Amino acid sequence: MEVVLGDECVTMEGYLPLAILVVGTIVFFVHRSSKDKRVLQVVWHALNRAQASLRAKPRVAIEDAEQLALLRLTSPFDLEKLMIWYGSHLEAYDSLMRLAGKMEKIRNARVIVKKRKFAGLVVMVVTSIGAMANAYAAPTAAQLAREMADAVAPSLPMRINQNLTMQTVVAGGNTITYTANFSYTREQMNQVLAQSGKSDAEARAMMRNAAKGGVCAQGPEGRAFVALGGRVRYLYRFVDGSPYETIEVASCD
Repeated sequence: MEVVLGDECVTMEGYLPLAILVVGTIVFFVHRSSKDKRVLQVVWHALNRAQASLRAKPRVAIEDAEQLALLRLTSPFDLEKLMIWYGSHLEAYDSLMRLAGKMEKIRNARVIVKKRKFAGLVVMVVTSIGAMANAYAAPTAAQLAREMADAVAPSLPMRINQNLTMQTVVAGGNTITYTANFSYTREQMNQVLAQSGKSDAEARAMMRNAAKGGVCAQGPEGRAFVALGGRVRYLYRFVDGSPYETIEVASCD
């Protein structure tokens, strides 16, 4: 099947993972209060597979995917059928079911799929919150930190923009730590700051404020994690590996 988007003719089969990513996101929010946690978790793992395919097709704009998905969203979805169809298409249904069996042990699991567009130094910290989009309710901060790290790790390294790449995520105790590398050196960063009229101190202050806002204001998950005693730490390094800044959010007060 082909769909015309603007001046381009899009082949449905060619952009299947991209369409499924958007469809799955919409399905989740439509069924957010669903009691069938197992199916939601399977769809989430399917989305991870779709995201992997997406990264192999950077030339495809997400706006085109949204339009493509909307053309298909003319009637309600059945999550089970979506799961089976997607799994069989990738010849990975058995793998998805094994993952479902493991994930259904997390009784109060919730899946949140978000994509944020970021630009400039001020929002570089918030990008890591976008990468941390999958969070699960857990009785302790340590358990929640492990689950968050396990959810994000398969998608890393992730290129946030031309200047920043999210490299690793690690859970240790009640702390989840993100490591990100700039694509430039200390000297090049000084040039960027000079061109923007900002001092290094101002840049660091803006990053700290953005970090706290990202954890505490982007949704209930980050605030709940911190309220349980959790900490979110960001380690920023230059392209040569030298450290730039360490930011830790431990309170939303």
